[in-house]
Amino acid sequence: MSRNSNQPCEDLPREGFVRLPVVLRHIPVGKTVWYEGIKSGRFPAPVKLGEATVAWRAADIRKLIGAFEMGVVAMPKPKKKANKKKYKS
Repeated sequence: MSRNSNQPCEDLPREGFVRLPVVLRHIPVGKTVWYEGIKSGRFPAPVKLGEATVAWRAADIRKLIGAFEMGVVAMPKPKKKANKKKYKS
C-alpha cells in the first residue's frame, strides 16, 4: 500500500525502531526491492536487535520518506517480468 502524501505517519514513531511491515506501509515497494535497495545503499540498513530480529531506525525511515517527497531520491521502478513463451509440443 502506498502512502498518501497528505496522510501523516501516525504509526511511524519519531524515534526508536520499526519493523519491516511498518516500513513497507510507507515505502511502496516489495520486500525484494527493499532488500536490493539496502544492498545498493539506496535504502537505510537495518539494525540487528537480536539473533533473528532486525528493525530500522524510525528517524532513517522518516528521512527517506522526506527525500522521496522532495524528489531528492526517486522511487525505484518495478522490474519488468520476463515474458515466458509457451511452446507447443
